Amino acid sequence: MPGIAVHDGRNAHHESLSVELITRPDFLGSTLNGMYGEGFSKRVAQLLQGPPDLPPQLQVLKDLVSGEMDADRTDYLIRDSHHCGVDYGRFEYRRLIESIALDADGGKLELALHRDGLHAFEALILARYQMNTQVYYHRLRRVYDTYLVRYHEALGPTMFDSADKIISQNDSTMLSRIMTDATQDGRPECAWAKRIVNRDHHKLVFEPGIHVVGGHDLTVAQKVLSAVKAKYSDVDFFADIPTKPIRIHKLLMPTDEESGGVDMMLVSASGDRRPIVRSSQVFSTLPKSFRQIRVFGNVESKSARREMWRFAADRWVAEGGTV
Repeated sequence: MPGIAVHDGRNAHHESLSVELITRPDFLGSTLNGMYGEGFSKRVAQLLQGPPDLPPQLQVLKDLVSGEMDADRTDYLIRDSHHCGVDYGRFEYRRLIESIALDADGGKLELALHRDGLHAFEALILARYQMNTQVYYHRLRRVYDTYLVRYHEALGPTMFDSADKIISQNDSTMLSRIMTDATQDGRPECAWAKRIVNRDHHKLVFEPGIHVVGGHDLTVAQKVLSAVKAKYSDVDFFADIPTKPIRIHKLLMPTDEESGGVDMMLVSASGDRRPIVRSSQVFSTLPKSFRQIRVFGNVESKSARREMWRFAADRWVAEGGTV
């Protein structure tokens, strides 16, 4: 279910569901413990949850699951680029895997990279940036994510309030349900199902561009949305304004003032160590994060959309938005 996971009546991260599936005896818990020893399922859950007091050898494994070179994103970037028919997510993953090293300097045990793997790692981060900006946050993907979220919300909080209910569904069953619900006039989920089935989506009427923006631009975006709604009161608008930036990487840059960055090392056979960001031209120019602010309107006329865009753009500049 793209964009939303409803679990135990709350908005929940997909990792919380993964932990339950891994640890519950009636799901994978008994199988994992039987194959690898009692307590193994809880140890796997530790890697997913990542408590701050993980021992070094487990922290390394966690980094392989959810770090800057993690296997999960390495896998889905390649698969997603293939199934979307684009080349953005392709990179030399075999070279990257062969280049993974361990850095034990200063009593820590951390993932590192052999010097020969630098370009493969740069390609991974570039693939992540391109797939996010061109595919995952494509305007139509964001519109239909919104419809899917609202559709699932309209189904009610009990529809997916347990792990059993969630895993009982798959792409085929949910697509079939959406197609059926699109014919059920009067039900709250019908309007969103119709949007999806008929590809009847809101159109983009304003986008200031891809920026690494702060709180000021978020405030400006809300003002622009209010102004557009007031001027074109007969049109249904909604805005896609991410409250948090979309992270591309967490590498600690030399100019960073924020905490929480990752200082990954390049290592050589002779034992030399150097931060990756100091050896790469890519990371000196590639942003660590981005936001794409968009306003969508339920309007078909291209000329009307151009008029709305000009009005919104003028408001954006007048309010001091980033240009």
